[in-house]
Amino acid sequence: MNTTPQMPQGTPDSTTPMQVSAKGSSKGMLPALLLMLALGVIGGVLWWMNQTADDTLAIPQPTPRASVSPAPDADINADLQAADPGDTDKEFQAVDTDLNAL
Repeated sequence: MNTTPQMPQGTPDSTTPMQVSAKGSSKGMLPALLLMLALGVIGGVLWWMNQTADDTLAIPQPTPRASVSPAPDADINADLQAADPGDTDKEFQAVDTDLNAL
């Protein structure tokens, strides 16, 4: 009599490799890859924004302006008195005659 245990048919034994269906594993792998890619992109964008935010937060120092003191009223009035507008009635006499001709 043979006393070695018999393996039932249809179950893999230790000598035959198991076959994995590629169709079933690719369905679960695609969403995982897309999720990892999306997380990588989001993480990269956040890191880049953080790096550029550090550069833009530096407060620029205002440039000192040369102080200009306002001219006193006496100087302004003297300049106005010195200005010679000429005879404006005589200068616009030709324009007035052209307008009256219309």
